Amino acid sequence: MTILAFVGVFAALVGGEGGYDLGSAMLLGIGVFLGSTLWWLVLTNLVGWLHKKLNTQVLIWINRGSGIIIIICVIFISLNIIRLL
Repeated sequence: MTILAFVGVFAALVGGEGGYDLGSAMLLGIGVFLGSTLWWLVLTNLVGWLHKKLNTQVLIWINRGSGIIIIICVIFISLNIIRLL
């Protein structure tokens, strides 16, 4: 989904008449790179911090909760598919 959004933004920069704004495209590319880098740094630091705080019992409950959420999603999607048939 993100890739499709960037394709749309880059296509909008080119314009319908074939005009091309190189400065805007470069600025967008740099912004995407810096934003992705910042997001990666935040996530890795958060995971490192959580790794120190969480014990095995908490991780077991997180896994169980995640499993229940996945099962609920599968049931919901399956019911929608059956309803469409």
